[in-house]
Amino acid sequence: MRRIIRGVAAVALALSLGACLDLEVVNSNLPDRRRALSNPSNVEGILGTSTWRAWYSPMHSLANVAGTFPMVAGEAGNTSTVMSVYWGQDPPIAFANDELISQVWMPRHGYDNWSECISAANDGLVQINEGMVIKTLDAGAGAVTDNTDRAWSWGKMWQGICIGYLALQFDKFPLATEDDPLPEGWEALREWEVEALTEPNADENMAAGIEAIEKAIDRMQTGDQWVTPDLWVNGQSYNNQQVIQLAHTMIARLLIYHARTPEERQSKVDWNKVLYHTERGLTYDWGPTLLTGTITDPSYLARLNNTSSGSMRAHYLTIGPADQSGGYQDWIKVSPRENAERFLITTPDRRITGPTPTSNGAYFRYMTMTSGFNANRGYQNWSWYGWWRRLNYQGTNHTLGHFVLASADENRLYRAEALLRLNRKAEAIPLINVTRTRAQKVGNTTYDPNLPPLDPVTGDVPLVNGACVPRRASGQCGDVWDALMYERDIELMGIEPVRSWMDRRGFGQLRTGVWLQLPVPARYLSSLGVPTYTFGGVGGEGSATCTAPLTCNLNP
Repeated sequence: MRRIIRGVAAVALALSLGACLDLEVVNSNLPDRRRALSNPSNVEGILGTSTWRAWYSPMHSLANVAGTFPMVAGEAGNTSTVMSVYWGQDPPIAFANDELISQVWMPRHGYDNWSECISAANDGLVQINEGMVIKTLDAGAGAVTDNTDRAWSWGKMWQGICIGYLALQFDKFPLATEDDPLPEGWEALREWEVEALTEPNADENMAAGIEAIEKAIDRMQTGDQWVTPDLWVNGQSYNNQQVIQLAHTMIARLLIYHARTPEERQSKVDWNKVLYHTERGLTYDWGPTLLTGTITDPSYLARLNNTSSGSMRAHYLTIGPADQSGGYQDWIKVSPRENAERFLITTPDRRITGPTPTSNGAYFRYMTMTSGFNANRGYQNWSWYGWWRRLNYQGTNHTLGHFVLASADENRLYRAEALLRLNRKAEAIPLINVTRTRAQKVGNTTYDPNLPPLDPVTGDVPLVNGACVPRRASGQCGDVWDALMYERDIELMGIEPVRSWMDRRGFGQLRTGVWLQLPVPARYLSSLGVPTYTFGGVGGEGSATCTAPLTCNLNP
């Protein structure tokens, strides 16, 4: 049985080597893949660590991704270039899907790494499906244990998540799992790849990814009880009941974020299915303990936390709706956008600031440094505020501390959206209020509650002492949908660099012209003789139209 290996890149490499097969020389120093996969401990390592770390890597270890998506989404901003591109420019331009320029590496990282995740899962799952029993000795355990259920269900879950992430970002990609043998022979394999890249298949592949996670859940529910070794998710051990919760929340994430537009978010998502999964989703915060030399986040968290040149500030499209001074409404109407200078925020939301505009809040801090900001690229991505939630609450940076990659708050806010979509507003309002009213602490001062709860009937944002958070771009107090968008923006910032882009496209919050999805990287297409294509740019195919009253200037 053959499995996918690094997506289209593997086929291109194989084709290029095909003409030289008669010159093949065996290198006795190369690792023996067959021997490695015959060792249960190695197979467990592949399923336990290689899968999820391949999912983590392109988002949290690579500047090309971490420096791009927050800028494109308007989550965080600076004036730096990544791969010679200023991603925060206005108006947004189409993605240049050209194999000869450096920016094509940005989508390649996800395309390659998530395919690698699937490949690793396939390799390990095949061994178990063909009869291998994973009997291994955990650190600190007194005896060898049968960990077959643990290895299979964990690997199957991450196989599904990585399939889902490819479907979230790309309109098409070839897919094979351990149950789908690939064609034999280079030409047949090439034809299979080309056929898979002929028409969009993200919907079909997303369904396959979710099905894989559901199979993992079934085995976790019916198989042996287990706990993950703390070397898998560094410093953390999770039992299978906790991992089941993670799997349910990840399905909800995939279902919701797969929608490319507000129309798709409303009509294409199975909201009853989202309710089902969020009812069983996370009640705790999942993620590794960062440790220098073991696992860190030198890209996304480093840009959000650091004060050095090249760091990112909180974008006003994220924190601006908290403002009560009128500065946000003035800022968002400035044209051309390059002239939109930063402003101080006056707000009762103590996550954003303290009692004054120049004092630190619980999640964001006041920052005066301008080093690394280039006025020649405009002012629209400058800000007085930087994200520091981890520093405030954990005293940690991008190399230490518990790093939350999926959370109970996330699950709750997904559930709130599902209830709103199903016209069950009265049930959604209390869920939004949880994070909105939660006590916040800055230094030795606690603010409890933080913001007043939403109106229990309408869900509208109340006007208290002349203030309401969030305010729309028009200056009006927000409604329940605005409150949900705002909570998602503020509470889920810092989870991963692609999250805001995925969420905001479905809410209609992206700037007009931002690409809604990415094409298969040109280098792979060219190697297969498939025409290149792209998305984005004002008026271009697959480009956003800003429609959300919270973040869009709808009356220019």
